[in-house]
Amino acid sequence: MLKYIKVIFKSFYDSKSFLEVSRNRYNIFVLALIVSIFTSIPKTVFVDIKIKNISRNEIEPILKVLPEFSVKDNALEIKDEKQRFEYKFSDGTEFLLIDSEKNSKEAVQEDEKYIFRIYKDAIVTGNKDAGLGPQALTYNMLGGVFNEKSLVDFAHGMLTFLFYFIIFLFFALDFLGLLLASLIYFLAGLLFLKMLKFGMPKKNLYSTAVFASVPATIADKMVLSFIGFDFFIIKPSVILCYLLWALLTMRKAVEEYKNQKQNETRDNPDAEK
Repeated sequence: MLKYIKVIFKSFYDSKSFLEVSRNRYNIFVLALIVSIFTSIPKTVFVDIKIKNISRNEIEPILKVLPEFSVKDNALEIKDEKQRFEYKFSDGTEFLLIDSEKNSKEAVQEDEKYIFRIYKDAIVTGNKDAGLGPQALTYNMLGGVFNEKSLVDFAHGMLTFLFYFIIFLFFALDFLGLLLASLIYFLAGLLFLKMLKFGMPKKNLYSTAVFASVPATIADKMVLSFIGFDFFIIKPSVILCYLLWALLTMRKAVEEYKNQKQNETRDNPDAEK
């Protein structure tokens, strides 16, 4: 692990460090994996703060205003004069609707604006506008046990799931983005090899392209972590700087590979070129 971390840091100033991992495609895969984990850290912190704020400011306050309710014989009962309860987040998002007098099949389209709808016979989420039809979960599926505490626990569980899903998504996008960007530098590498009049196995060339992507990728993610994660605010001139940086790293790495092979050939005339 330490070897890969050293290569990552050296990639900013020493293209020779590429030669330490380029001999094995597994090394390049691990390198891309570690870089993706590293670039996901700022976003992980950002998402963690957002999720905790939602939990503290939006979910926990529900307990203070929620009516007492329970499930008896697989039917919802509200221990209050009002048999309908509505709750909105501070930003106006319609989060929760509880209606103990209406069955889920009787629900009107107007109710679908709420994220969670709790009816006499089931809990319903989703709506047609979001591209996902209503999904019902009957109280029988929950073992016939459901109350206001269960609701808050369920909401916390959903937030936890959302957190890990978003983090995985960020990591996967960073990893795939690095590999796809490497394809661009791979094509540029073909041009550099032609200019240098030197041959290089394509697997080694792609490994070089992944290595060349590392400095610009890390710099890009670090900048985004300070200015926010809206990719559209990045100016074309900044993107061009990243591209030129990666291409320069690519050219230097190809030259280092060429020099290494020429030295090996000089020291051992029988070695393959």
